Amino acid sequence: MPSSRVMGIRVALMASLLAVVACDVTDRAEEGSMPLSTNINELEPPMTRIENVVDSHWGVQVEDPYRWLENEDTEEVRRWFEAQGAHATNVLKTLPMRQTMLERLTELDQGAPYSTYGVR
Repeated sequence: MPSSRVMGIRVALMASLLAVVACDVTDRAEEGSMPLSTNINELEPPMTRIENVVDSHWGVQVEDPYRWLENEDTEEVRRWFEAQGAHATNVLKTLPMRQTMLERLTELDQGAPYSTYGVR
């Protein structure tokens, strides 16, 4: 398993690449040269039910409108996660150069694992 430092670097790299691509997509869409999606409804996230639960911690009222999502064993929460995953897939499919970016990330991830085992 990669160290937390290596995982941090990978996450930072992926976030940077996604930010660059997202900026490029937004710039092109604002110029009118490409639509973000052929169907705007594909880009709208699924609705999330709000069920406000209020706890009191040392006299401070803390609202938690999404507490129901913590119960991952319910069918409703499983359906919500599946819908969120499908939404993310639809949004990511609209990115130009998505395949190129995936291939490059896969290539970068093929390096030898980094380990500090035995280093003192």
